[in-house]
Amino acid sequence: MNAVPVTPELSRDVEAQMARDGHQLPYGPATHALVGATGIYGAFSVRDLPLVWFWMDTRTKEPLASWRAWREVERIAKELGHTRIVLPIQTDSPFHPFINRMGFELIGACELYTKPLKSTSPCVSDQSPKPQPLRPLL
Repeated sequence: MNAVPVTPELSRDVEAQMARDGHQLPYGPATHALVGATGIYGAFSVRDLPLVWFWMDTRTKEPLASWRAWREVERIAKELGHTRIVLPIQTDSPFHPFINRMGFELIGACELYTKPLKSTSPCVSDQSPKPQPLRPLL
């Protein structure tokens, strides 16, 4: 397997291969392509795209407070140089009926999985806390 950074020239070929296959990356162009003797056979995107988890107490805060808090999340993301964010949201969330009006676009239904990465640095412990179980999004 040979994962190579995607150049603008290679990007056109990667996009064409994904279109022919009928599957695409859900967000943005690929950062790396998998290239073998027969050509491009895969691609992936490892971007600095923030995944935002958001909670607000629905018993003590009204919807306008949630909207104001969300604007603060967006402001901070912009200050950090991000141009897009991803927000996982459960269908039973109080936000769900308003998510499109807040400017979000559905990029697809999926299950989210997490995997702790082991450190390659001898200075960092490989003892990661166990992740909390996630509820299915849809």
